[in-house]
Amino acid sequence: MRKVLSIVLLINWMIIILLFSQQSGTESADLSSGVVGMVLAMLEFLMPAYQFDVDLISVIVRKSAHFFLYFVLGILTLNFANEYSIYQKKERIIFSILFCILFATIDEIQQIFIPGRHGGIDDVLIDAFGSVSGILLFYKIKLFKK
Repeated sequence: MRKVLSIVLLINWMIIILLFSQQSGTESADLSSGVVGMVLAMLEFLMPAYQFDVDLISVIVRKSAHFFLYFVLGILTLNFANEYSIYQKKERIIFSILFCILFATIDEIQQIFIPGRHGGIDDVLIDAFGSVSGILLFYKIKLFKK
């Protein structure tokens, strides 16, 4: 059951990432604007005297979304590799990192063909950093559980 759950979770998370990537530039901007609005409202509530740079907050929100989506993808990928005993333990980490980077690269390339979107190497690097962070955290947690 755990094996099946690991692949179902991984595939579903990949679909979620691709659904976000398939949004047009307008849809993506609208979603980001809504999140930025909520973040700004919280920040202004906590620090009413401070003047926040909306553009900076927008970039942070968008890049944090990349990091988070791929952080989870990294965890789910390593979990899948562990459940199916793909390669040896250390090689599973390398497999997971390469898988996530390849997926991020393909994801960014396909965004080139979406109206109002662009694919960027900077996003692939953020995705890779998120994936590696998730993979290493998951590895450390699994290591300490034993």
